[in-house]
Amino acid sequence: MQIDNDSAFSGGGKAKRTFSQFVRLCLHVGVEPIFLPVAEPERNGDIESLNRLWNRAFWNRRRFKTLAQVRRTAPDFSQWYLTHYAPPKLHGQTPARARAAQPRPKLTASQQRDWPSPLPITAGRVHFIRQVSAEGTISILNETWPVGKRLTGRYVWATITTHTRRLTIYYRRSVKVAWRIIKEREYAINEPVARLKSKFKRK
Repeated sequence: MQIDNDSAFSGGGKAKRTFSQFVRLCLHVGVEPIFLPVAEPERNGDIESLNRLWNRAFWNRRRFKTLAQVRRTAPDFSQWYLTHYAPPKLHGQTPARARAAQPRPKLTASQQRDWPSPLPITAGRVHFIRQVSAEGTISILNETWPVGKRLTGRYVWATITTHTRRLTIYYRRSVKVAWRIIKEREYAINEPVARLKSKFKRK
């Protein structure tokens, strides 16, 4: 799942190596989150186009005196978007119609009963796309890691593998060549890492 670096997803902006509830949820059900480069919203074009549409079709057309008014009327936009608007990528379909055609697996009653609270960190991988700074470093979960000044301005792919407690950083100079490992480090996680349950494993 490709997401941005909002603190609700990334675990906050202060403590190091904090796995948010969202990341824990992803790992628990076998989903690998991919964090986009920091402050590059254009990387998530679908979301940004929805934000622009929201501004144009809803926010800029009304006057609100209170936050309560916004909350009361915001569902109107959601309903219109889902049932009347046809995003270009859906080739004439509304989001509601496109969603109806997709399988949407849900938790079974037994899975709901077995749901852990609090959520542990589960075996899996969390990915980060990062641009190398002028100092030759990248930042992951409020922690700086050296990559090398020769890659300043370039993008690298970093992966935390929770069950092996490793951070691996990859780089490729173009799409025509394979990724190669440029750094590999131990990544201590100060709590137990749970096994991924077989019912959530992907092929």
